[in-house]
Formats: sequence, structure tokens, C-alpha cells
Amino acid sequence: MRAEGDRERVLIIEDARKSAALLVETAKRELEAQKNDLEKELKGKVAEIAFMAAEKVLLKIIDQKANKELVGQFLKELESKGAKYKLGN
Repeated sequence: MRAEGDRERVLIIEDARKSAALLVETAKRELEAQKNDLEKELKGKVAEIAFMAAEKVLLKIIDQKANKELVGQFLKELESKGAKYKLGN
């Protein structure tokens, strides 16, 4: 009887170890999958922020250039309308 009880105890312990190992392995796989998902999400967010920053810089450059062109064009139009509008005279 004692030998049978010892054998059952060993089987229960082995089964518990296998279950624990399976739980640990499952948790590792889930954590790895979550890590991969978060990395993808982070890369996407970084790319989005970089794009928005580049867009703001480009818009600022374009706006400055466009403003200079508009002012230049306006001044040329003023000068072409008549001598009373000429600059520097």
C-alpha cells in the first residue's frame, strides 16, 4: 500500500510539473506574441509621427516660399501699374 501511495504521489508531482511547464511555455509564447504586436504598433506610431513632423516642416518651407513669391508678384504688379507705385523712386 505504501509503495502504491508513493507511486501515486510521484505521478501527481510529475503531472503537476508537466502542467506547470506547459503553463510557463504558453505564457512565454503569449508574451512573445504581445511583444511582437507592440513592436509593430510602435513602429507604426513612430513612422506616423515622423511623417507628420516632415509634413509640418515641408508646409512651413512651402508657405515661406509661396509667401515670398506672392509678395514679389504683388510688387511687380504694383510697379507695372504706373510710375506712382514704383518702389525706390
